[in-house]
Amino acid sequence: MDEYNDLDDGPCASTIATHCGSWQSALDELDVDSGRRNRYTKQDCIEALREAAEELGEEPTQHSYQRLDILPSAATIQARFDSWKAAKAEADVFAWSARDEA
Repeated sequence: MDEYNDLDDGPCASTIATHCGSWQSALDELDVDSGRRNRYTKQDCIEALREAAEELGEEPTQHSYQRLDILPSAATIQARFDSWKAAKAEADVFAWSARDEA
């Protein structure tokens, strides 16, 4: 997705991914092999979300996560769990900042 966005031509990758259901689905429709399929496991995604929550000191939004430049990408995490919210639930990073206050 980053490589596509770097082209700066046409709709952004997230728009395409939303329209097609995921970036991988868009590639599948075009019969394109990204060569990266399943590069990151769900566990990799969970660990990345927890790392982001630690670094941010709060529950990571997709935007705040992307600014940290942690891999896997927010799009990959969302694709592995079908939604960003589901991924955060699995990683147990909801209301992260409230934990510090307790």
